[in-house]
Amino acid sequence: MSEANAWHRGIGGWHLVFTALAALTAVLIVFDPDAGSLRKAIALGVLAAIAAAYLALGSRALGRDDAARGLAYIALALPLTVGLFALTSIGSILFFLLYPHIWALLPTRRALIASALAASGTAATLIRQSGADLWAATGIGLASLFSAWLLGTWINRIVRQSEERARLIAELDTARTRLAEAARETGVLAERQRLARDIHDTVAQGLAAIIMLLDVAADDVRERPDAAVERIRRAHRTAAENLAEARALVAALRPPDLRDSLGEALRLVLARHEHASLAVTGEARPLETHAEVAILRTTQEALANAARHAGATRTRVELEYGEAVVRLVVRDDGCGFTRDAPQGNGLWGMRERFAELAGSLSVESAPGHGTVVRGELPL
Repeated sequence: MSEANAWHRGIGGWHLVFTALAALTAVLIVFDPDAGSLRKAIALGVLAAIAAAYLALGSRALGRDDAARGLAYIALALPLTVGLFALTSIGSILFFLLYPHIWALLPTRRALIASALAASGTAATLIRQSGADLWAATGIGLASLFSAWLLGTWINRIVRQSEERARLIAELDTARTRLAEAARETGVLAERQRLARDIHDTVAQGLAAIIMLLDVAADDVRERPDAAVERIRRAHRTAAENLAEARALVAALRPPDLRDSLGEALRLVLARHEHASLAVTGEARPLETHAEVAILRTTQEALANAARHAGATRTRVELEYGEAVVRLVVRDDGCGFTRDAPQGNGLWGMRERFAELAGSLSVESAPGHGTVVRGELPL
């Protein structure tokens, strides 16, 4: 039997019932008009022995599910209870405790044997005390045994149900722990994917832009030194901004560009790209950080693709605040691409960002007709 079952959780009730019945038995023995002083003294001594056995063995066996103590307690309590009943019929009160104790502390086979011994002792005492005939005493003993068996069956059912409940609770706790671990691993994977996208959209793009600016500056350094210096300055500014982005990633802070509003952040991004324009329509309002980051990073990626891969000369960014959604559209007049053309991590990352926020993102393009990136997020 498990310590967690309901039968054992009611150990305080066991102690209370034993104390109450033992006290009641003692009072009735003291005031028994049919018993002499010597018989009363002996009966009270036997009752005290039963109480001592319960205190030393029974109570601990019930509380700790100790089979050895339980067997020792029943081995003492059974003959003492039958002996008390033989001294005075008032002792029959303690049978209301003996049988539950037998079935709570002993396995079924031993409990049946102990119950049969208790019933036999009861029948023998009745024959000796009242002169009842053998058949009547046997009937009473069998009735006692049958009642004890019913009680034991009920007790065992409670114990089994409690143990089954405890087992199910343990399995539920195990399943909950496994689910929590799986959720944690999923969260770690999602965070890794997010960081991979952030690094791609910030550090990688910034480094690519710096390399491109320096390459152009190297070509212009002799023939157009002023233009080369300007491009080097832009490369320096881009490097400084990328450093701030990297620090923000490490510190898990909002992107530096989003310290003000989303519209202002987009204007700062577009300022780094030539021939790029921004149109904001609708009533602008703050969005959740994840939504603003998704829109900002997607815009950065789309602008970078238009500059590096599409050769676009003009790019237009449209941000529309609707009643229930916010829409982002990035159009360029670059070379475009076919539907079957291989797509890199940038487009995959943009779609993932919007999908994680219950939004959607599509890319429309055709050779010679530019590219349109359309994203939509619920407010």
